[in-house]
Amino acid sequence: MKMIKYILLPALLVFNLYALSPTSVGVLTKIIQTVEYKAVETENWGNAKLGSVVYDGDEVRTGSRSLALLKFLDNSLIRVRENSVVTIYGSKEDSRLNKNTFIEKGRVGFEITDQGDDEFKFTTPTGVASIRGTKGFFNVQLDGAMLIFVKEGVVEIESLLGTKASGSVGAGKLAKINTSGDLVIEEASEEYENQFQAMEKETVKKIRIKLNNDEEFLLEYLD
Repeated sequence: MKMIKYILLPALLVFNLYALSPTSVGVLTKIIQTVEYKAVETENWGNAKLGSVVYDGDEVRTGSRSLALLKFLDNSLIRVRENSVVTIYGSKEDSRLNKNTFIEKGRVGFEITDQGDDEFKFTTPTGVASIRGTKGFFNVQLDGAMLIFVKEGVVEIESLLGTKASGSVGAGKLAKINTSGDLVIEEASEEYENQFQAMEKETVKKIRIKLNNDEEFLLEYLD
């Protein structure tokens, strides 16, 4: 009988460790200039590394003329542009992986694959958007006011403040939510189409800096 107990205990321990392991959501596939990363339940930011796995609750922030590309397990992609802060959430329900990206501030471009039974949301201080297979970008101001431009597909959006208005944002349209929770959906001008094209650019400039000891330092930044 004692032998059975000794055999079952390690198996039970492995099961508990697996159950407590964090949910992996995606991978950082591109880093340009200053990109920092903070793991969930830690206080300190560190330099992000190419190929780092992003887990539920991890944060990413970018500096000036910087960019971070995050590829999710379903091949969806977000581009975290300069001076932005995002938190990535992911929860498993049976075979589904539900994703939610909280944008604290800044600009984030997105290319979301067909989600099937999964859920993909973006949340800001003023609104939440449900996305299933579409392209576009967000711009979140320091006060939490937000804008979303939809290039392809349809986004369901809802204000988190005031009357909590909701609506559908189709291709070629944009939605704005202010700090009072007012939601406005309108046709997008060419300006926003141009912003979307710029959002997808990943052109990098390189400068070689010669140091006093004759060594060279290569500086990379977004054009």
